[in-house]
Amino acid sequence: MLDQEAVASKENELVAAPRLLARLSLRGRLVSGDAIFAQRSLSSQIVEAGGHYCWMVKENQPTLLDDLKLLFTPRVVPVGKGWSTIPLDFVVVEQHEKGRGRREYRRLTVSSLLAGYSDWPYLAQAFELVRISRVGRHISREERYGITSAPAY
Repeated sequence: MLDQEAVASKENELVAAPRLLARLSLRGRLVSGDAIFAQRSLSSQIVEAGGHYCWMVKENQPTLLDDLKLLFTPRVVPVGKGWSTIPLDFVVVEQHEKGRGRREYRRLTVSSLLAGYSDWPYLAQAFELVRISRVGRHISREERYGITSAPAY
């Protein structure tokens, strides 16, 4: 934690966040937050101050969420005369863990394909995080989506 900002009784985090960030040196820093912080003005403020953002995206940004879901939906591409494959840049990292009666699989998929399509400020990459957990016979699956202004290195 670098600093904190008091939130007045009629305020919420979205009102206090820009004030807090204005006091900090953001050059070279990555500011991350849950979906509530996925706001265009906050994203612009961070990048224009020399930093990068990383936000989770949920229903509060329905168009962006729809774009993310579409981007990460697997497709079958016809291959044959007159067709060529679609150039994709997906990078996938997987992790498996086992312990204490629990098995967990996590997959992170990252792409920069939305950068040229989305009008979200300074969007460089989008990601999908899939987590599948098994405890005994109970299996759960969670899919989360996010965006960042940080470029791929």
